[in-house]
Amino acid sequence: MAQPFSWPCEVSPKLRGSFAGVVLFSGAINLLTLTGSVFMLQVYDRVIPSRSVPTLVGLALLAAGLYAFQGLLDLIRGRMLVRIGASLHESLSERVFEVIVRLPLLRRSRDGLSFRWLSECSDRSRSETPDTTFREPSP
Repeated sequence: MAQPFSWPCEVSPKLRGSFAGVVLFSGAINLLTLTGSVFMLQVYDRVIPSRSVPTLVGLALLAAGLYAFQGLLDLIRGRMLVRIGASLHESLSERVFEVIVRLPLLRRSRDGLSFRWLSECSDRSRSETPDTTFREPSP
């Protein structure tokens, strides 16, 4: 029989650095989301009172560059998340498959209910007579 699996203990240390990178990228992306608000604030505070077109062009180029950088960071973060997901899938899929395959073989759970009984309850819930829904199956 397979060893008990503890997700935080076995999977998390391998991906801790990746999760930290995703957190840092997400923080930077959230800060860059303020680009539009800061741009408009600067336009109203500096460009409109002075009617300076070069300042407006400079701010517009700076905002465009920041938006492009935000898009690049978002692309990198998305790829990181896809790789983390693939790694989690690879490390968990075999164990999850084992558990799902063995689940019907278990006759009793901790509280004494049969998994087969639970399965038959869902089948019987579609029947016409409600009294058959909660009857335990015969062995």
